[in-house]
Amino acid sequence: MKNVYKLATAMIILSGGSLSVNAQNIACGNNGNKVLVCHIPPGNPANAHTICISPNGVPAHIPGNNQHNDFLGDCWAGCLGMEVISATQGKRSNGTDVPADRSVESAMLGTPDGVNAPGGFYSLGFGGEVIIKMDGGILNRPGNDLKLFETSFGQPACDAYPEYADIYVSADMLSWTYAGQVCQDGEFDISPLDYIMFVKIVDASNADDFNGVVDGYDIDGIQCINVNAARLSADNAGIEEEHAAQMHVYPNPINDQLSILFDGFEEDSEVNLEIFDAMGRLVSSERVIVLGHDFTKQISASELNSGVYTLRITGNDVAIQKQIVKN
Repeated sequence: MKNVYKLATAMIILSGGSLSVNAQNIACGNNGNKVLVCHIPPGNPANAHTICISPNGVPAHIPGNNQHNDFLGDCWAGCLGMEVISATQGKRSNGTDVPADRSVESAMLGTPDGVNAPGGFYSLGFGGEVIIKMDGGILNRPGNDLKLFETSFGQPACDAYPEYADIYVSADMLSWTYAGQVCQDGEFDISPLDYIMFVKIVDASNADDFNGVVDGYDIDGIQCINVNAARLSADNAGIEEEHAAQMHVYPNPINDQLSILFDGFEEDSEVNLEIFDAMGRLVSSERVIVLGHDFTKQISASELNSGVYTLRITGNDVAIQKQIVKN
């Protein structure tokens, strides 16, 4: 049997117990048959942590199935620009094309070199824009999260050389959040998003503010603020493979069937599964044997009336409850 999970950042193919991952190195576990997920607890993004789960548990962590904003990969693996998704270059201030040695897209990626040498940066041109994918999810932390590095010969003050760029950030490229405007080098915050994967940089310079022929905003690179070696590479040593027991439900609201993922429970443990209506009356009760650390139980909800219910799991020193809504 083959299960295929398509996500914004990767495709996971599980066949005969083996794991194949396309687009991102997220395999983990002793046999490499599990998946790294950065778990961002709802309402508590500061406690984000990396977990290693079965591919069958991945759907419960996909945004849209629940209140999570989890993403594939190590929480701290992302820090630098990894891939140019798109680039639309504008013209120079005199209407001509930007020179070839200032049009190398790969010059925007990796660690900013801080060198003004030809070929070492990318010029947007006036009105140009690029979308850069980071090499992992960038978590929102207090203060600014990322710094954009611009290249201007001699590093003049912004007042003397006003090269501006508008910054937009996104987790999925489906919706974008404005993160502010920078002049030359500039820092920005990804709040209110819990994390992002993509950065859009749009030249906002005015050609009339310059003397001579200029090329608009020049990108040398982008990286995390307070970068350190530990954050630049995924280190699986501290990843939680046997994390605290959690319950994930999807979809929510529900129609005819509800899926419940028992995440981190002891294998072969027995728990009580109960559903209470808005008045606190017990409407359903079942004893469930959890067959694995990432075990999914499906229950019928077709007989439930529309309304709000409480789903409760108890047993083995575990007591978890979640609110569910029946359409």
